Amino acid sequence: MKFFLILIWVLLATHMSLAQKTDNTPITNLLTSEDKKVLEIGPMGDTRYILGGILGTAPGFGIGHAIQGRWLDKGWIFTLGELITLTLFAGSTFGCIGEGLFETSNDRNNDSNCNLAGIAYLGFLGFKGWEISDIWYQGYQHRKKFKNLNNKINRKDSNNLNYLFLPIVKADQYGLGLSVRF
Repeated sequence: MKFFLILIWVLLATHMSLAQKTDNTPITNLLTSEDKKVLEIGPMGDTRYILGGILGTAPGFGIGHAIQGRWLDKGWIFTLGELITLTLFAGSTFGCIGEGLFETSNDRNNDSNCNLAGIAYLGFLGFKGWEISDIWYQGYQHRKKFKNLNNKINRKDSNNLNYLFLPIVKADQYGLGLSVRF
């Protein structure tokens, strides 16, 4: 009788240790559109991240986003925004200077070009600040998301739970041992 109990326990332990959750659903069907975008851009190494950050900070105009592979996502906004505000600033500044130099009357109440130059300059600074914060912070977030997604796709995440039941037999005592690994 002991032999049959031990045999049943061993078979049960073997069956339970081999019984793991198998999910045949491809992981790519579970990805959101944002996750697919991150995978489409691909990995961003240290060189792409740092060089893109430096060129996105100093000259700007979306160059850093293009180097990081994110120009179609947000870089085009900075390219257009900075070019438009810089063009408005340059044009209205020359108009403001020209009004003061070439005005024949004493009426200097027409300050619309000078006001437009100030607004365009503030707009340019706004785009520049947004670009600098986006190039460094979102670049870092992209790297982090890509690493997590890559681990998830390759099943290297820590959501795997393995357990094992083992029979314990001592003289006239029987028991069941449980081992859990996660």
